Amino acid sequence: CGLFNRVTLHDVCVFDQVGDTLLNARLMSAKIEYMPLLKGKVALRTVSLLDSRIRLYQTAANTAPNYQFLLEAFKSKKQGPSRLNLSLGSLIIRRTAISYDLRYRPKTPGRFSTSHLYLSDIDANVSLRSLTPDRVNLRVRHVAFKEQSGLTVNHLALRFEKENRARFLKCEDTPRPSAREAFCERSHSTYRPRGRLGANRLLKI
Repeated sequence: CGLFNRVTLHDVCVFDQVGDTLLNARLMSAKIEYMPLLKGKVALRTVSLLDSRIRLYQTAANTAPNYQFLLEAFKSKKQGPSRLNLSLGSLIIRRTAISYDLRYRPKTPGRFSTSHLYLSDIDANVSLRSLTPDRVNLRVRHVAFKEQSGLTVNHLALRFEKENRARFLKCEDTPRPSAREAFCERSHSTYRPRGRLGANRLLKI
């Protein structure tokens, strides 16, 4: 409820620090809940990104990626444990393209490469029920996209839940795969993080 809890931006363009286009979008909008702010929580009811293009790249292994300045801008200046507390009712993405390019690595034409990704025709509906330092509850209701290598995903749905101990990642509700189409089917495996996360934290996939 409320008359002034929605922000809508048209024809948005964001440049990186060398003047290249980082993001352009025909429409971006967000609807925020006011009451949770009083408790230190950021609760977004709906975020929409329509007809957009996002370009992420890194020119050399020893240089920062072009989006690093945005991460630094939103980084907390306070010392001590993180107080992150965020929820997002629905993230809607329509007719969007995202590229990720490590320009210092060799190109692989016609082959899938995590160093040179280009996803187009992205259609997604994602819900982030909770994001805190100790808890993550993410649900991807639907994701579809095409990748420049020829990979096509018509429908992908999954849930990821983690508390102090990581819970599970599960792919669900996917159709039968056909030629040159990739889908995630139900699967289960385990992963035990190393380092300061502790040996008792187990991720089930």
